[in-house]
Amino acid sequence: MADLSRREFIGAVPAILLASTRITRTDASPIRIALVYSPEYNAVQRAATMSAREVERAAGLLDRDFEFLALVDTAGSTLDPAWSAIIVATNRSLVLPAVPTVDVSGVLPCAANVLKLTPPAHTTLRVWHHRLERFGAAQLNDRFRAAGIAPDDQAWLGWFAVKLSWEAAVRGRSPAELRYDGHKGMPLRFNDAGVLLQPLYEVAGDQVVREVKPDAAREQVTCAS
Repeated sequence: MADLSRREFIGAVPAILLASTRITRTDASPIRIALVYSPEYNAVQRAATMSAREVERAAGLLDRDFEFLALVDTAGSTLDPAWSAIIVATNRSLVLPAVPTVDVSGVLPCAANVLKLTPPAHTTLRVWHHRLERFGAAQLNDRFRAAGIAPDDQAWLGWFAVKLSWEAAVRGRSPAELRYDGHKGMPLRFNDAGVLLQPLYEVAGDQVVREVKPDAAREQVTCAS
């Protein structure tokens, strides 16, 4: 560990923490996560790739076979039903296999296997901001910047989509069953409709002026809201 720079050590922390977690699953099958994206979501792709590199550290510590594949969305995209999870960041409707699917762009129809990361389209709130500092947010923003990625909504969504997909797969659980650390100060989880319950941020100019935590009304938000 002495050979790691401070920034590299901070980047390795998620892997170290996950490796120290008690994993009860005995199946060591390969974990394959695919991202299907279109050009307007290039920032998601870059952040997801950064997140995948962090996951590779954890996979090595756990002696798990891990692969991350980024596919540019085209009409001929073939989506493999053998993948552990699929992340979708495109505005085009896709025919998806029945595997855990994380919807970043919010265009997929509601389904039992689809998880929505973005809030309802009518909200003006943000999911992330480069000014956030508490709960490890400053360190995550540093990792984004070191990778040449602007610390914004797309960056957090791409990073978190890979993180949650990996954590669910390595535990052999449905992603909707778990709680996650998204550096937002509270465990993040999905409601019964598969919508992520998370703090959101009201921004004025270049400042975060208010944090909006999930409440009873947000608990009832549906996939189609």
